[in-house]
Amino acid sequence: MPLIRSGIRQIRTGGFFFVEVMGRDSGYIALRSAIGGGAEAVILPEKNISTRDIINYIREDIRREKTFSIIIVAEKDPPGSSVRMAEVVRETLPDKDIRVTILGHIQRGGAPSGMDRILASTLGLAAVEALMDGHKDKMVGIINNELDFTTLKESFSKTKPLNRDLLRLVKILSI
Repeated sequence: MPLIRSGIRQIRTGGFFFVEVMGRDSGYIALRSAIGGGAEAVILPEKNISTRDIINYIREDIRREKTFSIIIVAEKDPPGSSVRMAEVVRETLPDKDIRVTILGHIQRGGAPSGMDRILASTLGLAAVEALMDGHKDKMVGIINNELDFTTLKESFSKTKPLNRDLLRLVKILSI
């Protein structure tokens, strides 16, 4: 495994990193994580991508002499599918450094911005006032810059459609 020397430390190159994020039923988070994190590939529940497809993708990266690749994986049911996928890749490409990180709910953390705090306070106040007014089984959100209430049944039944333009963007940015 080649090393890049810097003034502070040595950085290993040549790895393939599977990063599992939330999204068992929807690739919304995974797709945006792939773009924001500069991933070379993304595996979504809406797209049927096999382990064989990923191995072929990694082989193509090796042929192109990429120093590393990040592959974002939307969690499957049960979570940990990225671990099983990485094990198959390791067996097929034993000389490659394959690593897995399962973010799960850890990714929900982080320091809130001022806008995050205002949003949370606004939605919290609206939720408390709705309860005081006798509303039940509803969630509060913002739709078109206005506070809006949606029944829990409706919110659980809706899915966010996969944005094909963003999926195309992941492919373009990974070149």
